[in-house]
Amino acid sequence: MNFLYPGFLFALFTLAIPIIIHLFNFRRYKKVAFSNVKFLKNVKERTQAQSQLKHLLVLIARLLALACLIFVFAQPIILQDNIDNFSGKKAVSIYLDNSFSMNALGDNGNLFETGRQFAYNISEAYGNADEIQLLTNNFAAEQQRLYSKEGISNLLDKAEISASFRDVNQIVTRQLEALNKSDAERKEIYLITDGQKNVFDDLKANLDSSISVKVIPLLPQPNGNIYIDSCWFQSPIRQLNNPEELMVRVRNASDEDRNGISLKLFLNETQKSLANVDVKANSFTDIKLTFTNSLSGLILGKLEINDYPITFDDVFYFQYNLKPNINVLVLSKTDTSKVFRSLFKTDTYFSLKQSTLGNIQYNEVAQNNLIILNDLDEIPSALASELNNLLENGGNICFIPNTTSPATNFNKITSFLGLPNLEEVQKQKLKVSTLNFEHPLYQDIFQSQDKNLDLPSTSKHFTLKNSIGFEVLMKLDNGDPFFLESKNQNGNVYLITSNLTDSASNFHRHALFVPTFFQMALKAGKTEPLYQTIGKDEAIGLSNQNLGNEEVIHIKNEDGSLDIIPEIRRIRGGLELRVFDQIENAGHYSIYLNDEVLGGLAMNYDRNESEITYLSGEEILANFNNWGIKNVELINEEINSVTKSIANKTNGIPLWQYFLLASILFFGIEMLLLRLLK
Repeated sequence: MNFLYPGFLFALFTLAIPIIIHLFNFRRYKKVAFSNVKFLKNVKERTQAQSQLKHLLVLIARLLALACLIFVFAQPIILQDNIDNFSGKKAVSIYLDNSFSMNALGDNGNLFETGRQFAYNISEAYGNADEIQLLTNNFAAEQQRLYSKEGISNLLDKAEISASFRDVNQIVTRQLEALNKSDAERKEIYLITDGQKNVFDDLKANLDSSISVKVIPLLPQPNGNIYIDSCWFQSPIRQLNNPEELMVRVRNASDEDRNGISLKLFLNETQKSLANVDVKANSFTDIKLTFTNSLSGLILGKLEINDYPITFDDVFYFQYNLKPNINVLVLSKTDTSKVFRSLFKTDTYFSLKQSTLGNIQYNEVAQNNLIILNDLDEIPSALASELNNLLENGGNICFIPNTTSPATNFNKITSFLGLPNLEEVQKQKLKVSTLNFEHPLYQDIFQSQDKNLDLPSTSKHFTLKNSIGFEVLMKLDNGDPFFLESKNQNGNVYLITSNLTDSASNFHRHALFVPTFFQMALKAGKTEPLYQTIGKDEAIGLSNQNLGNEEVIHIKNEDGSLDIIPEIRRIRGGLELRVFDQIENAGHYSIYLNDEVLGGLAMNYDRNESEITYLSGEEILANFNNWGIKNVELINEEINSVTKSIANKTNGIPLWQYFLLASILFFGIEMLLLRLLK
């Protein structure tokens, strides 16, 4: 037995006072004369013996009553085997899992409400001087500090289910950050969770062995889940009035096969496609949905299935921007080219502009998808800046030198564009012998790879100083590159080593000429993500967008009930936005500058919550042991008994109540002795 306040035991010395009173009788007696002295003496002896017994019993009862009362103030406790530090202030961090999976039902009803009650009862097990943190997946600013248990009660009342997903490494790291701010002698971590397997993948946080970890597993009732995992387009190019193929991955996170699941596709709230999906147990199926783009601009897409009772992942949002046309700019040294005018006039989807260096509209350069530099021997600094912006935004550039000029005239341009330098003009009739069928420009053009395909030829071409490290798309008989590609920022730069004249090559009259330049234009532009995930700090890019000092960008949901101001960072070629944790609900969001819509966001809940594979409490303990953390305990107490159980484990089993009852009992015995023993 130990005492929380052993100083009160010094009060036991006061027990000497009643002993002294009982041992020394300070009462004065008056002598009275009686005639029969012998008779009185017998009575006196008999009465004195009875009085001494009575006084002794009263003394013992009084001493025991006072001693028990002193023990009450000294707070006696019995320590359990696993307690090595029971005194002093304590710092406690309680993690309450509030992810979507906590909406499931357990033995005691809704898991989240059960976890909330556990967290409240845990906080009640500690004293008013102890410091407590409540942490949920939100990682809100108010959760980064320590409170009294009254403050924790207020935070628990406000806690609710969240879309955020956190793994054990993020959780424990954030708990340690709060606990390290405290000077408490004892520190403890509580994890109240349903034990999803993907939460406990790995723990890299440096968890001190002096900090104890207590796990409270809340296991849900067995259930399956069907959900939409992701979607993507078969082709990276979206064209107006052209058929599209959207691939959708549907997963079955259950032990039973599911057949006939209805999958619907909506574009701008109009249903475009419908399919029935069959998915094997614990597997996935990729479904192809076909539709036609009939509208340009920002397209808001939505995929839907019906699955109960887990429904948060039954809807999947995506969006893409369908441009009404593709902008192509041809820059020439002196005059415009009839070759490109004839090429792009065949398809109204392409918008062609031709210009010379003397009349360039610099503010429009970066707005093009493809820029063709035809027979230029210099790039002015203003044009160079705009070309950099175009490449940053994912635009493409094609450089075509003139074989009638020396190579030195063009090497400043090739160096600027990241292309190999030109050496000399080779005047020899050569044929293209190799075509890179696997390159994205040609992947969708040929039905089969015909080795006997008729390919372009040239009679004049530039040799290159060093083409190692560049992607060669066409190679001549002698091994020299005829058409090659260089990656530059987010775009591509292409080089044709012969110019487009009858005296130099026949490429401009060849069947490959049209698809080559069409593909260069179509595949230009930075590919924006179809969707983003709530809780992940993903940057949102706005190309070709400037922001004035007094202008503010807003992000709003469809009904306008949410209006947030993102963090903005200026980058070359545009802006970069970050919303952090300001968006909590899945759906479509629009980006506004004043009243103009600059773009959109399709936000989805993290699909980590959809994989309903759970670990038992013993499996969670085994994971901690595998990570080298031994000071971990599993709490399997009932909700109503957890407060007392934790208090006993933390502070020891208190005995003061029993000593108080004993003190009252002995005082009662003393009163009975005084009344009954006359």
